[in-house]
Amino acid sequence: MKSKRKKLTPAQQKKRFEKRERRAREAARRAAEERRRKRLREQIERRNAEVERGYDLSGEGRVAEACDQWWEVWNGFKATLTDGWTIADVEDEFSDRHYFVDWICHFAEELHQAAVDAPHYADRGIEFCTAILAQLAGRDRSAERFVRSDFRADVGEFHFLAGRDSEGERVLEDLIRDEPDRAIGYVRLASRLESRGRRNRCDADIQCARELLERAVARPVKDAETFHLELHLRYLRADDRAKLDILRDAPDWQWPADAADLIAETLADRQASGRIIAAELAGEFAVMSDDMATALLALIGDGDESDAVRATAARSFGAVLEDSETMEFDDDEAVISETCIEQIQEVLHAAYLDADLASDIRRRALEASVCAPRDWHRAAVKAAYESTDQAWHHTALCCLEYIRGFDEEILRTLDSEDAHLRFHAIRAAKNAQLAAAWSHLSRLACDNDAEKALRMTAISALPHIRADQAAPLLAQLADSAEDRDIALAASCAHLEAELSLR
Repeated sequence: MKSKRKKLTPAQQKKRFEKRERRAREAARRAAEERRRKRLREQIERRNAEVERGYDLSGEGRVAEACDQWWEVWNGFKATLTDGWTIADVEDEFSDRHYFVDWICHFAEELHQAAVDAPHYADRGIEFCTAILAQLAGRDRSAERFVRSDFRADVGEFHFLAGRDSEGERVLEDLIRDEPDRAIGYVRLASRLESRGRRNRCDADIQCARELLERAVARPVKDAETFHLELHLRYLRADDRAKLDILRDAPDWQWPADAADLIAETLADRQASGRIIAAELAGEFAVMSDDMATALLALIGDGDESDAVRATAARSFGAVLEDSETMEFDDDEAVISETCIEQIQEVLHAAYLDADLASDIRRRALEASVCAPRDWHRAAVKAAYESTDQAWHHTALCCLEYIRGFDEEILRTLDSEDAHLRFHAIRAAKNAQLAAAWSHLSRLACDNDAEKALRMTAISALPHIRADQAAPLLAQLADSAEDRDIALAASCAHLEAELSLR
């Protein structure tokens, strides 16, 4: 006999109904959240592709197109944001491959570069930076505070690029007034005034720039060393020829913002003093660009130029070509475009093959181009090594670190009395992981009487040759070396050896 169901009271019925209703609402909420997450994943995937497309365009030297691409990314993303968003809030929603704060800084840099040739990008830069600043107003978190200062300075510079100099000055002077203990406002305004002064041959602008930096140094601002104010001030006080010497004596990451303009102007002026120095400096990463590379290539191909300038221009490409071997061209840190790299290699190869050119130009073309080896380099280096001309033989020895298959030549060069050649031989032994060089390099690394630069180069090579023997030797050297630089080099190399053994 079936038992009868107990009849529920009205209160119990209401409770059961509410429970079912809560379950239904929770199920609906979970479903809605899952749909939201799915849409967000799809948006992020699309945005990943769009952002990376911008980096690709930038890496190809198509800066304006990169800016157009990212402008669409920004407008699309901005439409999804709610009032009061912060950088921290949107990091996870922007991309799972790119940090939002990094991207906005890169975008501002690209807009700045594009605005040099097309002023309407300066107006976009102002709109973009102003939108970011509106969300950072009143916030005091360290990271956001520095982004805010940088973007305020960017707005000022964009006004200059748009031809509204007085507005740019006002924005940067306001930044100096609001943040008098930070260098960024002084440096950005001084750079713009100095650039305008050079362009218009206006001594008053250059004097104002100098006075701005003197104010910053005298205050003093807290980050004077970060912005290398003393160097910038010496640079502003010098004439153009002396400025080139200042640049040559300083690491390129400390150079003033207008260094590229000075170098390009010097290269273009046949009457200018210091053109060989300018051609040498043009190869540094701080100023190298597709435009600078084009200027150097023009010098190499100009038969009316001096052989010394043409040879120096050719050799200046070594660093950027070596960098191209390890840097992906869709990386935002790529110095110049892949198309430009190929053009450089074609010109250098043609220069090497041209028997009518001066030997110095041909040799420097080989020394630079071999930094990113091509199929023709092995035969060219072999021919240079076997040459009875000592200059060509010297060039071949400098090339050994980039070409495999010259082990015997490397070992012989390690005993050279020429420190420059020994330096290249040590690097060649390191790159070739040449075990036969171990005894020579291990002795050199521990030789207190050896030239310091050679010792440090040998120390850095040891983990690549015999990591198991290098580890204890380097640990002992790191503990016992009296020279701080030697001890630090040994410590870093010891860590590298240990990591390779794991």
